[in-house]
Amino acid sequence: MEYKLTDSHLVIKESFAFLEQGFGFRLIEDEVSNSGVFLVYQNEFVKVGISHDYRDSILNVDLIKGKETQYPNDAEYWNKVKPLESLIKKYESNFEAQTIQPNGRQYLEAVKRSADLLEKYGSKVLKGEEWF
Repeated sequence: MEYKLTDSHLVIKESFAFLEQGFGFRLIEDEVSNSGVFLVYQNEFVKVGISHDYRDSILNVDLIKGKETQYPNDAEYWNKVKPLESLIKKYESNFEAQTIQPNGRQYLEAVKRSADLLEKYGSKVLKGEEWF
């Protein structure tokens, strides 16, 4: 299936629907512009920020500790804000971050793989039971 940039908002929301369905998240920011998509989900313990930059073809999934932590937040990056890759590397030390980055034809797979890996490894973080 060939991807269109105009599909990215819908694809991201569908792929990460498990956040709302299984972990009590709600969508608190939902922005679509000519340059990309920016979504932030929040529950009582954590936020999940998801962005897709059209121009650079970059998908970012960040985990943000605490619902009061500002996002984006460069000052607290690596302390209260961590990329999905850091969580995955906790379980798969040889994980290659490029495998969850889009590059045209692989966009859909990159989004779905990111969502699947967050769901697989992030359960305790998403429930507020641990941080990494």
